[in-house]
Amino acid sequence: MLIILLNYTALLVYLFMGFHAYNTNPRENLNRLFLAVCLLFAHNIFFELMVFSSIDPANAYLFGQIAELGWLNYPGLMLIMALIISRQEKYVDKPVKQMAVFLPGILLSFYELLINNYSLRDNPTVLLLEQVEYAYAYLYLFICLLLVVHWKRSASSEREKKQSAIILSFAAAAFVIGAVNDLILTRLIPDYPCVDQFIFLILVFAIWYVKAKYRFMSVSSLISAEDIVSKIDEIVLVLTSQGEISDMNQAGERALGTDKREITGKPVNSIINLDFADILREIKGRPSYIWGEELFLKTRQNTGLPVKVSISSIKDQGGNLIGILLICQDKTMVKELQAEISQRKTKEQQLKYLSLHDPLTGLYNRTYFEQQMRQRKGSSSIIVCDVDGLKLINDTFGHEAGDRLLIKSASIIQSALDNSLKLARIGGDEFAVLIPHNNRDQIHEICAAINRAVKQCNSNNPQIMISISIGFAISSSDFHDINELYKEADDNMYREKLNHIQSFRSSMVQGMMKTLEARDFLTEGHAERMRELIWNLGTYVGLRSNMLTNLQLLAQFHDIGKVGISDKILFKPGTLTEIERLEMQRHSEIGYRIAQSIPDLSSISDLILKHHERWDGRGYPLGVKGEDIPLECRVLAIVDAYDAMTNDRPYRKAMSEEEALAEIENNAGTQFDPALVAKFLHMLRKSDRDSTAPDSELSIKDAAL
Repeated sequence: MLIILLNYTALLVYLFMGFHAYNTNPRENLNRLFLAVCLLFAHNIFFELMVFSSIDPANAYLFGQIAELGWLNYPGLMLIMALIISRQEKYVDKPVKQMAVFLPGILLSFYELLINNYSLRDNPTVLLLEQVEYAYAYLYLFICLLLVVHWKRSASSEREKKQSAIILSFAAAAFVIGAVNDLILTRLIPDYPCVDQFIFLILVFAIWYVKAKYRFMSVSSLISAEDIVSKIDEIVLVLTSQGEISDMNQAGERALGTDKREITGKPVNSIINLDFADILREIKGRPSYIWGEELFLKTRQNTGLPVKVSISSIKDQGGNLIGILLICQDKTMVKELQAEISQRKTKEQQLKYLSLHDPLTGLYNRTYFEQQMRQRKGSSSIIVCDVDGLKLINDTFGHEAGDRLLIKSASIIQSALDNSLKLARIGGDEFAVLIPHNNRDQIHEICAAINRAVKQCNSNNPQIMISISIGFAISSSDFHDINELYKEADDNMYREKLNHIQSFRSSMVQGMMKTLEARDFLTEGHAERMRELIWNLGTYVGLRSNMLTNLQLLAQFHDIGKVGISDKILFKPGTLTEIERLEMQRHSEIGYRIAQSIPDLSSISDLILKHHERWDGRGYPLGVKGEDIPLECRVLAIVDAYDAMTNDRPYRKAMSEEEALAEIENNAGTQFDPALVAKFLHMLRKSDRDSTAPDSELSIKDAAL
């Protein structure tokens, strides 16, 4: 009867402690875990009482199994609590890690519920598994003890040291008593009752007591006055009521380069130019005071650290002074903050400037232009300019060249405007200016001045032509909508752009070809020789007239992409490096993009892209092979190689005709189309070329002939 009464009492105590801890702060994870531990012990006690009241041995055995569920799962909860308390949360910070901790208890619980039963109570395997359950529980509890020991050793505050000491003492006692009870007494004394719930009540009570006394398991309990002082970024000195230094925070140690133990017990005026009598006088009758004059803290290097000092009195409940708190703000930090504020203001000004200006040209941007339009009242005119061919320049010479073109174009347009007019870059290649009048003659003169400046620039630099399409709109007397005026100017600009964009692109290509001839002496006579040879070979193999036309264009423009390659690579006398070789190979893609933008060359853009492909598929840029390479490219490859070998290069002298033909023959089937090579050799070696007829055995698709 006594054991039943004690069990009921323990059940109520567990429930009280668990819910009391939980209700203090339900959001605290440790409080929830503590409640779960108490509920598991309460669960165990409840079903132990069911065992006592059961008459049927089988039912009593079943109730004992259900009670075991509490014993099998509380070690996992205790281990998670111990890990959190000892600041090892990283091991259980994710659900999968927590599940790993609970896994042994869960597996043993399934065993108790689904496998073990009354008929197997004396089975050796069942008895062995009982020992496994004991080993699992005490292993987890032993790990918990080690974690509490670690917590005690690493505790930084007196409060934590007291908490850990109490819990460690009671936990060790419960562990030892429980081990003696489970491993010795239950084997020596027949019908020995289960008293584990009373033993572990010692540990649970210790945890609850520490929580009640020290606010353990609460985040707010971790914030003591000592912690607050240590975490303050300012220098903090704690004085006794006699003016001696009793403590200094870590910020003070860092700033002064002094360990607080070196100054503890010394008078305050040993470290700061301040008398304790002055402190008492200022603090008398008020809780705090801020020192107005400049003070200096003495550092280890005997230099003075300028500080701003505020003092606060520390009093007991009776209002008696028991200490004084000095908070010293490093004035050097204030100066740094002032400098930072100044920098931020400068950055704000820069951001304001960038919000209204184009970073590339330095002109106003679209935002500013639209503000102008919204604010404008009365008669107005708008001029819109668009830089033609910007994409072609970007694709050919790179975006840096395109940026230079935009900057130069902005300068040209700006030169035609007086200082009172604000030119704005309103798009990638578009510029606009709002003019506060509707004088048609002046507007025409501005547009004419822009065109004259463009013409002058192109005469000085014919290699890269500039073309600017201009449109304008002038408001009438009944003008109302500024947006309609802008749309009219924009439409007029696009109309002019369509009128001369193709002629400009053709001029641009001719300029590029002149640039190639001016930069690269290798091309001197190259295109002419190529056109003659390629026409002879194309005619010899019986190509259609349209293919011969494409071949003539290809011979002239296949290397146009080299305008986008630097002189350093084009003129290098030695072998190219890997990086240089890859850069040189880009000329096929650059040429393709140029040809795509010119209607007269678009038909050969694919041929320009593939004119360096090889018969064996090891060419570039696509790596196509065999007859997948266009026939024109295969013809060009042979003729281009022959012309290159029979003319001088910076790094070698020209070969003889026979040596070049032998080299081409050696590369038939790898670099060149073998059938075309045979025809090329036959054409050059035959003395009477005009009498030669096409060979029907040539392995070229009939559709291409």
